[in-house]
Amino acid sequence: MNLTAGKMNEIRTHQDLRDWTSWSPTTVIAVLSVVGLVAVAITKTLWTKAVFVTLEFHYPILTCMTSCAVTIVALIPFFAFGSKLNRVPRRKITKFLFIALLTCIDLACMNLGLDELSVSIQQAINATTPVAVIMFELILYNRVRSKYVYLPFIPLLAGSAIATIASGSWKTSPAGVIYMVVAVFSGALKAITTHDFLVAMKNEMGVLSFLFWLDVVMLFMLAPMAYLFEEFPGVLGWKH
Repeated sequence: MNLTAGKMNEIRTHQDLRDWTSWSPTTVIAVLSVVGLVAVAITKTLWTKAVFVTLEFHYPILTCMTSCAVTIVALIPFFAFGSKLNRVPRRKITKFLFIALLTCIDLACMNLGLDELSVSIQQAINATTPVAVIMFELILYNRVRSKYVYLPFIPLLAGSAIATIASGSWKTSPAGVIYMVVAVFSGALKAITTHDFLVAMKNEMGVLSFLFWLDVVMLFMLAPMAYLFEEFPGVLGWKH
């Protein structure tokens, strides 16, 4: 009996190993992409908060502009050594500009909220983005998901609300909370519109070209925002 059980466990182990090694390259790339995305997002958030606090560089929108400039510079070698830089098709320029505007609002409000709030509270509010995505999908595309998709969002929303209220952030930094709410909704709408745009333009534009032109346009859109928040005069007198 014990030998039979041991043999069955060995068979299951070998089967699990075969399942793991039989993953297609596309699946492996997808998993690694998600892991990399999470790692980059966490590192970027902590690094940005450290810049705000440690260096007392309280210029969130200029920080967004710096990020855009770095992305543009990082993409140039790809186009210099093989990848083709495609232009945005004329018939899609309006939608592209709308996506760029949403991305600007998302990034600017995200950094403004991060400057006002602690990382934990900022991330707790940001975690509600999937809820906003589901809501926009329902409103704009009439996409109804399974109840098993909606149920996990109940504790997610409750946890975010409890964390925000318990921390007192809605009293001490109401502007930070408002910025994050705007970032959540603009980010959700951006995610939906960007996905549809990339699917439609996959064979005409490409992801790298999309990112390059997106960051170029965002630089011009973020500049007036930085001016309105008086960050240009402030950074000229910044000392650390």
